[in-house]
Amino acid sequence: MFLASLLGGVISSIFFLNISLSVPDWHMPQEPILPWVKKERIDQAIHWSTELLVGRTALALIGHRQMLRLTNNGLPIAGLRMPVRRDASSTDPLVNASSSIVLDGMNEMVLFAKNEKAVWPIASITKLVTAMVFLDHNPGWDKVYEMRPSDRRDGGKIYLFNGDQVKVKDLFYLSLVASGNSETVALANSTGLTTEEFVAKMNEKMRDLGLNQSSFADVVGLSDQNVSNAQEVALIAKTALAQKEIKDATLTDSYRTKTLAGKEVFAQSTDKLLDDEFSDGITLLGGKTGHIIKAGYCFVGIFANSSRNPVISVILGSPSDASRFHEAYRLADWTYRNYRWQ
Repeated sequence: MFLASLLGGVISSIFFLNISLSVPDWHMPQEPILPWVKKERIDQAIHWSTELLVGRTALALIGHRQMLRLTNNGLPIAGLRMPVRRDASSTDPLVNASSSIVLDGMNEMVLFAKNEKAVWPIASITKLVTAMVFLDHNPGWDKVYEMRPSDRRDGGKIYLFNGDQVKVKDLFYLSLVASGNSETVALANSTGLTTEEFVAKMNEKMRDLGLNQSSFADVVGLSDQNVSNAQEVALIAKTALAQKEIKDATLTDSYRTKTLAGKEVFAQSTDKLLDDEFSDGITLLGGKTGHIIKAGYCFVGIFANSSRNPVISVILGSPSDASRFHEAYRLADWTYRNYRWQ
């Protein structure tokens, strides 16, 4: 037995020695360089897999890159930090809004909620979805559009009138900065889609994102049939503001342009938080207002603290213009005081 073991060891040594001699430069292989892929492809894979595994769609990516590098396990490079309540016995804040929520901006964990599943009219928050569908069908930022009588929508300030000619980019900014209704209708019409086709694309996008409580009857939010709930509004904002064009527009406090005839147009943002300075390193990463009678005053904003942990704060059905901004920020501030990320 001993001799057999010894003989086996000698043979094995010779075998491995031959391999070593025949491959003298062998070394641990380097990690292969994997291709860049479109962000939308990663989103689609995540949506499909999470729907299959847990029965709902996760919007797991936030950021502004349209291309992401894959790791060798086929997933995007990401390191999620999980929020943990500092003191489980601390009380939740009182909120006057009819419905509200705070979501972790990375993993979508609910950090605070009040009637977050209640279906509610969302008014001009609708324009975030309009902007996303527009970007899918953008005819070109420099394309000139002439305002038509059919673009006119009353309610709110009107910036452009029949016969005014502006670039499509102007329509985009007047829609998201000033929440201009006529300008938003013109933006949708600039794509060449009919209003009915455009609204159908908006509802299709919601289904693609797994947001089954969100549906739309118009492109601006004047209809009280444009509905969602606080949780889905947070996910709409996360998806929309991950696109740089939308984020940049919502962070613009005022917008100035001219028609082709030289008429000056000036619009101020409806987001009053853009004028505020926040404490403890909190910053606003973008947001959108909304208001009609049945919706009350609404707002969704994405905030970040000094450690760049994003949270999404949603207020639906607030009693006043000022209160929606106050409560949205107060919820974000409360979250950062009561949670730590690890």
